[in-house]
Amino acid sequence: MKWRFPALLASLLTLAACVAPFTLVTPGAVAVGELNVEAGSGWNEADDVLRIRTRSDDLREVRLSLRRWFMAAARKELKPRLAEQAARLGLRPRAVQVRLQRTRWGSCSAQGTISLNACLMLVEPALVRYLLVHELCHLRYLDHSRRYWREVARFEPEYRSLDRQLGAAWASLPPWIFRLFRAD
Repeated sequence: MKWRFPALLASLLTLAACVAPFTLVTPGAVAVGELNVEAGSGWNEADDVLRIRTRSDDLREVRLSLRRWFMAAARKELKPRLAEQAARLGLRPRAVQVRLQRTRWGSCSAQGTISLNACLMLVEPALVRYLLVHELCHLRYLDHSRRYWREVARFEPEYRSLDRQLGAAWASLPPWIFRLFRAD
């Protein structure tokens, strides 16, 4: 599975840098609310710009369409990554959710549901892998005890450094991400 996050990030940054908060391209009409992007992976690789086609230039409609596309892309990328790491660790979550959250990269409930932040699409792959291992280890130890961290270290020896980097990654998120994807 090819890691496409850097190209996605470049697309979103290009998009955000355009006329506030993004450029709407309407070369053809498609179903209302549908996000129709260039062939490939949601962006035109030649100019690295995400093109959005809708029936109107209604900013709310476009923002909601972009949010739906981003969340679908996050589910498509993150769920298989979690399954891959779960197999490597010999663990299996009961359910997986991908959400857009402001304060958490991920969580694991007592019922075995792992929630992942769609913003993981905008951070380095090594940090995503660490977060997946971190949450999966909570299936064994639902705390941050010494034995929990020993379990994390078995699968991610550089976890301390990665944990610090992941904490700092909040500051690297583009400031427009939550405005662009608010649910209203």
